[in-house]
Amino acid sequence: MIRLILVRHGVTEWNEQKKYIGSTDLSLSKKGTAQALAVSESLKDEPLTAIYCSEYTRAMQTAKTIVKNHNLQINYLSGLNETDFGKWEGLTFNEVTKDWPNFIDNWLAGKDGLPPEGEPVSVFKNRVESTLGKIVTQNPEGNVLIVAHAGPIKLIICHLLDLGFSEMWRMQKDSASISKIDLYDDGKNVLTLLNDTCHLNHLIS
Repeated sequence: MIRLILVRHGVTEWNEQKKYIGSTDLSLSKKGTAQALAVSESLKDEPLTAIYCSEYTRAMQTAKTIVKNHNLQINYLSGLNETDFGKWEGLTFNEVTKDWPNFIDNWLAGKDGLPPEGEPVSVFKNRVESTLGKIVTQNPEGNVLIVAHAGPIKLIICHLLDLGFSEMWRMQKDSASISKIDLYDDGKNVLTLLNDTCHLNHLIS
């Protein structure tokens, strides 16, 4: 059996300002750094066998904080990067809906024209699923940590549970949250934890 432990990176300034952040490579904010430390403490006794991470700074900082409690090398994979939001980068939801009023329906339908000048939905979906396949092949058993972003993590969960692409938008994935999904040898996959943020409770003012 493989247990995938899926961690979203801590917050950046854009996350705190509710702005779309995909390919824009920002560092963790002060709050995000504290969140990464809290995740690290929560997972310090987890018997990890491998760690994979996005190539973006916010995810790498989170992974490097976690790995301090484990004698492992981080594997950085571009396939785990967040999608490129194109013209939506740095905009809020309200700003996007003002200029692209029908974007939600079109995006949920998986239309490749959105986000404008960004990564096509089909390309995003295929690269994440392909990367997941490589990770699973390389790790036939053990506890595998993946530190990435909301989009890729939601896609991984939907893919492993045989859910449609649009279902990912019905799933909450908070910053520095932890999810777990077990992949059994008989092909059955079981989600055992989703969007856990209990380890962040002491950070809430």
